Amino acid sequence: VWRTGSPRWAPISAVVPMPAYLPPQPVGHQSPPDPLQYTQAGSTNRVLIGIMGIVFGWAGVHKFMLGYTQAGVIMAVIGVVGFFCYGIGWLVMGVIGAIEGIIYLTKGDQQFYNEYVLRKKEWF
Repeated sequence: VWRTGSPRWAPISAVVPMPAYLPPQPVGHQSPPDPLQYTQAGSTNRVLIGIMGIVFGWAGVHKFMLGYTQAGVIMAVIGVVGFFCYGIGWLVMGVIGAIEGIIYLTKGDQQFYNEYVLRKKEWF
């Protein structure tokens, strides 16, 4: 390394104290898991999640499948409570779920992964 005011280059250990033992670095290259198959939140099967959004959107099942627990709970509570309030909340959550399901089905796998898994886009 070289620092301002140094007369010449020097080993980094002469400038910065180094630990006596450095843990070994992994050898070789491990390929990362296929991002289109699994994430920490769960499966990212776009088609299945889209169908669940259309069929069970009122209960937020597609949100839970993507790992969006808060959004799933919101949809489930409004859907169930709304069912007993003349069905308005159930209908609204069903329409939102169906719209999101159709959006999921019309996206490509990579675009779906980028928007809903990497960027965590919870609504529409």
